[in-house]
Amino acid sequence: MNGINRVFLMGYLGADPERQVSRNGKAFVKLSLATHYNKRMDSGEKEATTVWHRVMVWGKTADVCHSSLQKGSALAVEGYLSRYSYERDDGSEATATSIVAREVHFIGRRRSQLAESTDFSRVGPNGAPDEAPENAPEDATDDESVFGPNHSGTEDSRGRSLNS
Repeated sequence: MNGINRVFLMGYLGADPERQVSRNGKAFVKLSLATHYNKRMDSGEKEATTVWHRVMVWGKTADVCHSSLQKGSALAVEGYLSRYSYERDDGSEATATSIVAREVHFIGRRRSQLAESTDFSRVGPNGAPDEAPENAPEDATDDESVFGPNHSGTEDSRGRSLNS
C-alpha cells in the first residue's frame, strides 16, 4: 500500500516572498505561511495558537507568487511534505521539512491592507472594484489557481504528470 503525502493549508504570509536558488541552480520562492487555531487550555480557556510553515514554490508559479504576493497576503496552498538537507552558514549539514506547493490560490489581503490599497473611486455596483488592479497577474484572479482557470490538476508545479 502506498502512503498519502498531501497538505492543504490556508493562511497569511508573514513576510514577502523570498526568491532563492537551489543547489542545482533552479530558482524557487520560499513563503512563510502562518495558520491559526484555538487550543483549549486545562483551565477551559481558549488560547490562540499560530503555526508557521515553510512553503517552497517552483517554476512559473514561483514567478507569479514573487511578483504578486506580499506580507499579509491570504492564500491557500496544496502540496506535499518534503524533507531535504542543506548546508548551514557555518558549513555543517542540516535537514529541514517544508511543503512543496503544487497549487497556490490567491485569496486576497487582510482587511487593513485592502483599505489602504483600494481606490474607492473605482468601485462597481456590488461594492467590488470595477476592474482588476493594475498589478494583478493576467492569469490569476483572487479565487483561482495561479495555473489558470482551466488547469486540470494533473501536473505538478514543474509540469510533470501526476498520473504516472
